Amino acid sequence: AYEGDRGGLWRYDSKDKTWTRLFDEGRVMNVAVDAQNANRLAVITNQDPYTELNKASGVWVSSDGGASWSQQNEGLGMLRG
Repeated sequence: AYEGDRGGLWRYDSKDKTWTRLFDEGRVMNVAVDAQNANRLAVITNQDPYTELNKASGVWVSSDGGASWSQQNEGLGMLRG
């Protein structure tokens, strides 16, 4: 679902058998969960190098289980060489 309508970061609740979208940018490539605090998440976005301008937004961190996110960089867009 990369870059599609279902892209982003999702969490599955096995108790309720439901999916919840935590991060809705379609270019999520990497996710890390803090081993000491499962509510602390880090997401890195990236884009395949088939365009000249990278539209990925960078590194995002949540400390509330994905309810809110803060960007940890000042933009990631770059021209490809």
